Order: sequence, then C-alpha cells, then structure tokens
Amino acid sequence: FFHPRLHDLVRMEMGVNTMLNAHDKVLRWRTFILLFVGYVGYYFCRANLTVVSPMLVSTKSGDTSNFLDKPKLGTILSSGTVVYSIAKVLAGFMADVIGAKKVYVIGQFGSAICTAFLANSSSYGTFMALWMGNRFFQSLGWGSIVRMVSFWYPPSLHGKVVGIMALSYFFGDALVRLILGGFVKANWSWHSIFYLSACTLATLAVICTIFIKHKPTFPNHCSSD
Repeated sequence: FFHPRLHDLVRMEMGVNTMLNAHDKVLRWRTFILLFVGYVGYYFCRANLTVVSPMLVSTKSGDTSNFLDKPKLGTILSSGTVVYSIAKVLAGFMADVIGAKKVYVIGQFGSAICTAFLANSSSYGTFMALWMGNRFFQSLGWGSIVRMVSFWYPPSLHGKVVGIMALSYFFGDALVRLILGGFVKANWSWHSIFYLSACTLATLAVICTIFIKHKPTFPNHCSSD
C-alpha cells in the first residue's frame, strides 16, 4: 500500500527507540547536553561586548584604552548583526556539505580566536573587522545544531527537541550577562573579560570536539546522508 521508501520511513520512525542500542542512547543524551551547553558558551563571545560597552566608551581622563564613542560602537554592533544574518544562510550550506559537527566546532574555535584578538585590539577599524569576523563564526552554531538534531531524533520529535534546545538562547544570554557583569563589578578590565570569554568558549569547543558524536551508529532514520 505504501511506497517502499515511505513505508521504510514510517517503520523506522515508529521503531527508532528500539533501533537505538544502549550506547547510542547515552550518546544521544550526551550530544544533546553538549550542544545545549556549547551554544550557551557561544554567548560568552556574543554578549560580552554589550556587557563591557560602558567601559569601551568611557571618557575618563587619561584612559587611552577607550578608542570608541557611542556612534562607533553602534556601527560595530550593527555591522556584526548584518554579517551574522547573511552568514546564517551560508552556515546551512556548510553544515550540509562538510558536516554539522565540524561547522559547529569551527564556529566555536573561530569565535574564540576572534575574541582573543579583540581583547588586544586598539583601533576602531581593527575592532570592527574582528567583531564582524566573530559574528560570522557565531552564525555557524544554530544551523549545525538543527542539522545534528535531525540525525539523532525522528521527524515527529524535531519540533520538541529544537524547541527545548532554543532555550539555550535565553539561558546563554542571561547567564553570560550575569557572570561577566560580576567581573565588571570586580573591576576587571574589558581586555581581561574578553580573554576570559575566549578561553571559556575555546574550552567548550575542545570538549565538544572530543565528545559530540555527529551521527548515531544505526542507519539514519530521517536523513539520506
């Protein structure tokens, strides 16, 4: 009655939990948690600029580290948003071509590296270029997550899983602002806060590289890859 391919998809989706061996079930939970925590980590190199912005535009006498004013900072933030929006389309193609896990960790490492260089930046042009580069790498995260979810969960669960995963947006933004704000109150310089952000995301990138599994070991039930 069903087309053979459609019948296979229905059968595989209904029996996905029985197809997962015990090891793959552990890997699925581990991958989900690391993707969630890893995306929270992205915010250390995304929300950090907003947190330290009052320090960057300070007009205190003799403070030579502040090379930005409010219009320049606004231009930097706007330029980064434009790059981020455009690059999200490219990120989807990259996840399909070279693999979602690779794109995910490339985004983490790239963002961490850009942030480390930003911490040592002292000119408007350099800062803007590095921030735009950072936002490019930041764009690689979400599409990769959605792609990996499609490997690990049947279509009937995609909406639920992605919906839960999307909470990382809110947890990441709120948690990072809280943590970095604490360092601002502790009189850390914006340079030190950027280095801390870069080290945090780089550490998570290493963990994700080692422990995230791109696909389960059983034949994929919802993708032709």
